[in-house]
Amino acid sequence: MNHEERLLARRGLEFFGRVSASISHEIKNVFAIIGESSGLMEDLLLMHRNRGAPLDPERLKILVERIRKHLNRGDEIVKNMNRFAHSVDEPTKVVDLGELTLLVLTIAGRFAALRGLSLEPSWGEKRVTVETDPFLLQQLLWVCLEFAMSVCGEAKKVLVGLEASSRGADVLFSGLEIPVSTFREHLPPEAGTLMEVLGAELSTDAEGTVLCMGLPGRRQPP
Repeated sequence: MNHEERLLARRGLEFFGRVSASISHEIKNVFAIIGESSGLMEDLLLMHRNRGAPLDPERLKILVERIRKHLNRGDEIVKNMNRFAHSVDEPTKVVDLGELTLLVLTIAGRFAALRGLSLEPSWGEKRVTVETDPFLLQQLLWVCLEFAMSVCGEAKKVLVGLEASSRGADVLFSGLEIPVSTFREHLPPEAGTLMEVLGAELSTDAEGTVLCMGLPGRRQPP
């Protein structure tokens, strides 16, 4: 294993760990809210049983609805975690680029919120597919999102679009203020290796408002 391969393996583990920690934090928050709501229900029932305090059906209904809402949220978080975890199952497969990108945006949403930013998908219903390594592509998308968030414009919003191209597909990150001549210097060391392995290309528009990640339609064998 050469230096680039070791770096990629190490960064991949760091990426997997960071995402797993973020997801577990979200699940913990869901548990806390459900625990708080069920505790309030228990208090109301005990007061009714021990002191004869009247039960407020409307308040109980609100608590039940709150629990149901966060159970659904927790279920969605676990489904996303499961999809992310299974992205390592196959090194090469045909993926729906919209679904994969949306998954990464959803996972990265908490990190964006901590910076006071929003990540917004901006593409139509047309399906765009590529043959690629799903896990490594998610990692490169994450690298691009972190860079995009670091150079986000005054609107505090990163728009993410998808387009089919003659080569394969493009993922477009817009609403940015990119230092065009030096933007590659701001990317992490693994970015170049990820691009090489995936056959991807990164470029900007002349004004520095858009970062484009170009992907081949089919991954070339190593």
